[in-house]
Amino acid sequence: MAYDPFNDDNDEDFEDMDEDAIREELRKEDERIEKLPVMKKAEEIVSLVDTLCDAMQADDDEKTEDSEKMMFRHMLEQMRGDSYILPAKIAGAEGGDLYSIRMENAVFIKKAASDIRSATYSLGMISDVDKKYLEMLRNEIDVFKKLFVEWIKTFSKKNDIDDGWGLWE
Repeated sequence: MAYDPFNDDNDEDFEDMDEDAIREELRKEDERIEKLPVMKKAEEIVSLVDTLCDAMQADDDEKTEDSEKMMFRHMLEQMRGDSYILPAKIAGAEGGDLYSIRMENAVFIKKAASDIRSATYSLGMISDVDKKYLEMLRNEIDVFKKLFVEWIKTFSKKNDIDDGWGLWE
């Protein structure tokens, strides 16, 4: 009988597994994902964005118009949120291992990274932040992009199931 991933009767293999062995396998998988170059760079970007946003929010009190303050704060929080998407979706793509799930996560990652890069230009126009910090973040996004392209080359179309949506066939 062929393996059916949607048949929940296929879980008997897990009943006999030792709890410690399961924990060890999960720990090894987490460690493998954390060591991926694309994940390391994503975490560096999170740290850089957090630092940049915290520094820029400290300058936020100098803004006088309420609408300007609101827009500025929204942009910072959006950029921070986009940075958090990067490592979360990398982990999701690695954990699923199905091509369609990996590609779906890759799209979210690409969009978040692109949005961060775009936000650096907008923030450069409406804030007094030293432009070298925004340029540094853009450079890190460019490095991330190269690592991302290499990472998605490792995705195998052979490891997938038809989800009925017709994407990435």
